[in-house]
Amino acid sequence: MKRVFRYSVAAALLLSAFLAAVNLSRQQPETEIIRKLSGLRLSLELYRMKEKSLPRDFSEVVKKGYLEDIPVIKLKWRPGNSSMKHRASFRPENTGSWAYVNDPKDENFGLIHIDSLEKDPRGRYWSEL
Repeated sequence: MKRVFRYSVAAALLLSAFLAAVNLSRQQPETEIIRKLSGLRLSLELYRMKEKSLPRDFSEVVKKGYLEDIPVIKLKWRPGNSSMKHRASFRPENTGSWAYVNDPKDENFGLIHIDSLEKDPRGRYWSEL
């Protein structure tokens, strides 16, 4: 009886690991990721037009109602997340999340990009979209 229980637990763990690996190997469709990136950029532009400046912290865009919430991004071999990383300059660090250049002294101030060093299905770097 104990042996059957052990095999059952082992099989359940293997199945869970397999399903987790399958989930990590998938990503959102490329068009959906680009649509979400465009939505983030549009909400930032609306903020800039109304507030007359860009925010240092992207959460201000959400707090002031220009964006309901930061959308989930799911790249291949990365867990899905809805975080916005703040960077002093355009320097992708391969976190698989969104990134915002928040230093007014940087030439890319206000740039929202995908924080990834990987390529999309068409061979373009996600961070350069």
